[in-house]
Amino acid sequence: MTLRLLFPQKKPRKRVKTTAVVKSARRNAGGKLKLLVDTPVDVVLVIFSHVDPLDLLRLSRTTKDLRALLMSKSSVGVWESARLGMEGLPPIIEGLNEPQYANLLFDTHCHNCLKTPTKHIIWAVRMRLCKQCLYKGETMADSTDLLRNVEECKLQDAFRLLNNLTPSFKNSGFTYYNRASYERFVEESAPLQYGTPEYDSWFEKMVEEKKTLDLSCKPYEEWETSRTEARAAELASLRRQRLDTYRFVIAHLKADGWPESVLEKSETREALEAHKLVNQAKALTDRIWKTIKPAVVEMMCEMATDAVL
Repeated sequence: MTLRLLFPQKKPRKRVKTTAVVKSARRNAGGKLKLLVDTPVDVVLVIFSHVDPLDLLRLSRTTKDLRALLMSKSSVGVWESARLGMEGLPPIIEGLNEPQYANLLFDTHCHNCLKTPTKHIIWAVRMRLCKQCLYKGETMADSTDLLRNVEECKLQDAFRLLNNLTPSFKNSGFTYYNRASYERFVEESAPLQYGTPEYDSWFEKMVEEKKTLDLSCKPYEEWETSRTEARAAELASLRRQRLDTYRFVIAHLKADGWPESVLEKSETREALEAHKLVNQAKALTDRIWKTIKPAVVEMMCEMATDAVL
């Protein structure tokens, strides 16, 4: 069975006039998609099992047909193979399916407002939140916000619920607590009188649940830290590479006759390092230099003209 049979094509709409450019774009896209449409489904799924989880997510968002295929129960093995193919990835989080797990770990959109990129993962509540949504207080809130309307005689108990039971997230020296969890604890503890055996029994049970939750989050927090450190090392390497790129550009400009008195100026270095064609996350080669050289030389000429004026 092929994707064409699995997802029958709709009847073509009435033909409309289009420009040659649009016709060409459609023809080219159709040729590429045809390779996928005419491929047996089991072969497609085998191919998909070798891509990263994030790529599977992106594929599932390209067309309704691919989404239906990748979100079906028959594709669970594809997601699992993609996940197991990534070195060092922790086991899937309990309560999440494979696409949800991949979405949490790799897709960088905020789960509230869809803003991207969003770096903050709150593992205890299985969510990504941008700074604005984190500060907004709807999902996570600081203690001042949560305890604002608490009577003074109940503050001690409220602090105990907040600090000992409520899932939290620290950022820039501030601690944010999960609002829904805190409000649930307040509701559950309301019928119980503080200091009674019934209250103490309930409280100890909640403390154990919080310890279990914190313990379950550790592998994912460690994975995130490791990934962040690896990215930092990669960026450090790129910075060293950019220094090599700057030296590369200076050497070629010098070979073209630009005087050292101009090239050694701090203004020249700052302008070259900031230039969007020079400040790239890839090594500069002779081939790339031929492409960017006109723009770099134009900038150098403009700087020389400004210096004269």
